Amino acid sequence: MRRYLILALVLILIILGILIARSAINQNTGTNTGTNQNQTNITPQENATEVSIKNNAFNPAEIKISKGDTVLWTNNDSVNHTVTGTGFDSGTIVPGAGARMQFTSAGTYNYHCSIHPASTGKIIVE
Repeated sequence: MRRYLILALVLILIILGILIARSAINQNTGTNTGTNQNQTNITPQENATEVSIKNNAFNPAEIKISKGDTVLWTNNDSVNHTVTGTGFDSGTIVPGAGARMQFTSAGTYNYHCSIHPASTGKIIVE
């Protein structure tokens, strides 16, 4: 009987650990020169430049925006992706979800998916 109680407690702890880990993944706190607003239900935002993630690729792969503009990446794929560059990281973007980031400094920002490093993109902030 005692063995079953210990087994049940271990199982409960494992399940709690998984739930906590999943929650942490969904509460991304990426930083860049502006703000990262990762969301599970994405709706287009006025003045946001949209980038679709599909077939392990960013489309368009290169965009030009103005300083202060927001980019909205939407995961239209069936697997998880990220948007990761120097100084910013969206965290995991699950299928159907997306991430918004505002770029407040001019420059060129190369990024990739940390899960699929061959998936790359570039943002030119003028």
